[in-house]
Amino acid sequence: YLVAYALLMTFSFYTHYFTIFVLIAHWIAVTILSCQSHKTTCYLKLPGWWFANLAIAVVYLPWLPVLFNLLTHMAQLRAGNDIGWIAPITWRDLPAMYWHFFTGNNGQDFPAIILWLAAGSFIGTVGRISLCNGENERY
Repeated sequence: YLVAYALLMTFSFYTHYFTIFVLIAHWIAVTILSCQSHKTTCYLKLPGWWFANLAIAVVYLPWLPVLFNLLTHMAQLRAGNDIGWIAPITWRDLPAMYWHFFTGNNGQDFPAIILWLAAGSFIGTVGRISLCNGENERY
């Protein structure tokens, strides 16, 4: 499974630079799991984990000059309108994502309060079901 993990993380790095935050989250999770006293396996001491992360770094190395070039020429990219073409996120976009998921419609014709009520009722329903059904089972 670590070979698949290394491949998928490498593909993800080549696709999106924010994958570094996913990798940091994985390291935090593995560190927490390794520090738990009731666990017998210390994941940080497994050589496979280290080799997988080393493989991710080595395979990503050829792309570092491209990243460096992008970061050093950000002003030229902005001037040429090559970045920043994604519309800014607004408070209306969060509930609209829920609306779009359930209806397939972007919800532009509805007032924002309807979208917020729909998202809130969905989150409340899921929370209520989770609390009622999971009293005996904890993760």
